[in-house]
Amino acid sequence: MKKLVYLLCSLALIFTACEKPEVGPEGSGDDPKDQPGKKGEFVLTSEAAETIDEAGGDITVRFTSTVDWAASLDVGTDVASLNIKSGSAEDNFVKVNVKPFAEKNASRIIKLTLKPDGLDDVIVTITQNGAFEPFFNVDVEKLSVPASGGEVSFTIETNTEFNYMTYDEFEEWAHFTIDGTSCKFTVDANPEFADREAYVKFTVPAFQVPVLDDEGKETGETEDKAFRIYLTQAGHAKQEWIAQIPEAIVSNATNYSFALYGVFPLLCNGSEVFMVNPATGEVGSEAIDFDGKQFVSIANDDAGNILFQIGGAYTEATTVVVMPVDGSESFALLKWPNPYYGYGLKKLTAKGDVTKQAVVTMFNGGAPDYSGVNACLYWNIGDGMAAWEQTTPGDDNTWVTKPTGNIPPAHLATYNCWDSYRCFFAPVGPRVSDGFVYNGYDSRYKFEYYNGSAWADILDTPYTWENGVNSFKSINWDGEDYSVAVGMSYFPVWSMPSDVWLMKGNGSTLEPLATLKYNALTNEGLDADQSIHAYKPGATDIALVLESNNNLSAYIVDGANKVLVKYTFSK
Repeated sequence: MKKLVYLLCSLALIFTACEKPEVGPEGSGDDPKDQPGKKGEFVLTSEAAETIDEAGGDITVRFTSTVDWAASLDVGTDVASLNIKSGSAEDNFVKVNVKPFAEKNASRIIKLTLKPDGLDDVIVTITQNGAFEPFFNVDVEKLSVPASGGEVSFTIETNTEFNYMTYDEFEEWAHFTIDGTSCKFTVDANPEFADREAYVKFTVPAFQVPVLDDEGKETGETEDKAFRIYLTQAGHAKQEWIAQIPEAIVSNATNYSFALYGVFPLLCNGSEVFMVNPATGEVGSEAIDFDGKQFVSIANDDAGNILFQIGGAYTEATTVVVMPVDGSESFALLKWPNPYYGYGLKKLTAKGDVTKQAVVTMFNGGAPDYSGVNACLYWNIGDGMAAWEQTTPGDDNTWVTKPTGNIPPAHLATYNCWDSYRCFFAPVGPRVSDGFVYNGYDSRYKFEYYNGSAWADILDTPYTWENGVNSFKSINWDGEDYSVAVGMSYFPVWSMPSDVWLMKGNGSTLEPLATLKYNALTNEGLDADQSIHAYKPGATDIALVLESNNNLSAYIVDGANKVLVKYTFSK
């Protein structure tokens, strides 16, 4: 019995020894491929986010892996490429070759996706930055606000440091503020007729420019580049329109003058008279019929009566006829045979009321070097009449009105004035004792006043050879005298503008308030070599009127630029 039990126990031990032993975690069989439920490992050992500059190059991405893997990029080979696209557990890196990036101040993202077998994807992000190039941009160059003032804004776009500077003289009326890159001017109302200008100056250290000396030569030093943003505020002067004079009128023109029939401007081209639309400047296609009469020039007096000049060439009788504003019968005001060798009497001007008390003037241009005479003639009109006298007793055809006087400035005794419309001579008021005013394209370019005994300079102009004042009119506006003059461009072929001067005073004194500029609408067909002779005639004239809203309107004809212009001045 004991023997049997012993045999059974021995057999049990044998079977126990033959069973497969249990393998623990650290047993000899630890390969994940041989472990049910285990997927392996993939660990990134380099950075998950890489950067590279615009030149590009190779980036090595390193990892450890117990499984096979694949790699891919989300961009084309023109941006980046891989040295290998797959590997085994023994392969532990991949290289990304990044191409050069030409775009400045920009970046692009390249995503590398690593796909280990049976495991989640691993993403590596590569950022490539383009070259840095500083920039400073503003969304406007010039700003404008009306005379009433207001706010106006602009925005800066930049990636670099900048500074800015304002000026006390501007801050008095154009208040500048900046918030980051948002800029604003807050502008007060402009009390003046003239436009005014302010600016803010930005300097950018990233941009260096040469320093220039007074002669414009580089000094060898540099400074921060400056950017100026200009603000223009309108004054109480406005160009309402500018219109081309029709070629049919220009082709027959020998002179230009303006007058007003009520509110309608009348344009005379030295022979015929045309109606002008006051709202647009459009000139009527047909001349007004005056029973075939032709007129050298036309003008208004202060009362609105219209004066028509007939004749005036050397030895030819000059007759001035008045069309009264009240509609009464027209009458002859002046008749005088011009004895002055030259270019004939023109620039008819009147101050006062020729039906009561007034002074009338005309100018005769001549070349003293060739026996010509520059004459500044004036007539005193009292009780609606000039002083008539009969040169041949008993002959009613010899009644004339001799000029009350001839008072050219002294320099005209030797200056060759090559026409009768490049200078003006005008009365200051309705009486001779009020004096006279003169200016012209005459080498002096000064406003001169005659006080009854002598001429005196009262105002310089900046002109030398390109412009000259050749027309002038004055008017009483709310109890004060104002004047408008035209500094005509004698070289419109070179796009030199003409100037309109608004001044306080009637010619005995003058205070400039505003200077406005206008150009020819076209210089087609002009030859620059013709210079001063590009357009004929080089005459201007002005008609002034107070509108129903108390604005002052100035109608201007400019023969050199072949345009009509209307300006409005408001208080």
